[in-house]
Amino acid sequence: MFFIRSFEAMYQFVNEAIATLTVYIDAAILAVNNTITEAIADLTTYIDDEIDAIPPSLKWYDAGDIETHSFRQEYFSLNGAWHDLDLSSIIPEGTKQVRLSITFKADSVGRSVYFRKSGNTEYINVATICEYYAKALHYFQIDVFCSDDLQIAYKGYSDIIITQLDVDVIAWYK
Repeated sequence: MFFIRSFEAMYQFVNEAIATLTVYIDAAILAVNNTITEAIADLTTYIDDEIDAIPPSLKWYDAGDIETHSFRQEYFSLNGAWHDLDLSSIIPEGTKQVRLSITFKADSVGRSVYFRKSGNTEYINVATICEYYAKALHYFQIDVFCSDDLQIAYKGYSDIIITQLDVDVIAWYK
């Protein structure tokens, strides 16, 4: 008889413990759900605010069927200094970025010409064209941001013997 009462007492204790744990677990789940719901609401508000801060996307404009090169080799001063390239006669006011099509041929491997937004002073945001095979003709398309006065900058070195450098503005973003 003692064994049965002990078993009944243990059974009752376990049921009460389970009921108590269920209450705590339910409360914890509710708290976690509330926290998740609040976090999602906060994140949604943040994302909505950030999306509102994003400017409208730029529109792409094709330069069309180009009859002559925008800039030929003779135009470029490759002396190790940055020079501005004025695009105002080619692209409209308000342009933010241009796409350049470049044909490049140099005397030896590793020779490069660099392009960047006019007014920038660092070397991180720079588009580079490079001679990969000596005396081979290379074709590049690069995007370069332009300044408010529609200029980009370029740089090359005087030790480069270039046999061809044609730069064409083939499109712009406004």
